[in-house]
Amino acid sequence: MEIMKPLQRELLYLNKYSKSCIMISTTAKHDPKFKVLPRRNILSMGMSCFMINDENLLKKTLSFFDGKVDDIFIDIEQKQSLNLFKFAREIVRFSRLITVKPNDTTVESCDFLIRNHLNDDLFKKNIIVIGTGNLAGKMANRLAERQANVYILGRSTEKENRAIEALNLFLPK
Repeated sequence: MEIMKPLQRELLYLNKYSKSCIMISTTAKHDPKFKVLPRRNILSMGMSCFMINDENLLKKTLSFFDGKVDDIFIDIEQKQSLNLFKFAREIVRFSRLITVKPNDTTVESCDFLIRNHLNDDLFKKNIIVIGTGNLAGKMANRLAERQANVYILGRSTEKENRAIEALNLFLPK
């Protein structure tokens, strides 16, 4: 897979800003091997984002941007056999390396949105969490901690029961 053109295109975008950074994350799914995600900017900072699930493409991306951007944000949560942070520690020498947990940021955003919508009163509210994966589990836990009645709907009863059992390990039933 040829990735130099997308990397160069992103660097051109980043060069417009006085501060630049990239964020590299992965997914529990194995495809795609490489994807440019939506860009972000705030004030004078530009950010390019990448989903990388291939060791060689990760190394090329890190090597390309090291020293060309101020910061490299790396997803610390290992979702599959590819350990992004391990390779970033070995390769990045000039840019500042910062670990992030994008899923936790998503949970924080969802939590804030729900609390805002319900005037910060989730007590005894019935809330259905659709899904049994990482994000759904974290969100179900957060809502249950806020004393909502959480119901889990997944693709199978087996997955739903596992999610419920896991949740009940942390919280009173």
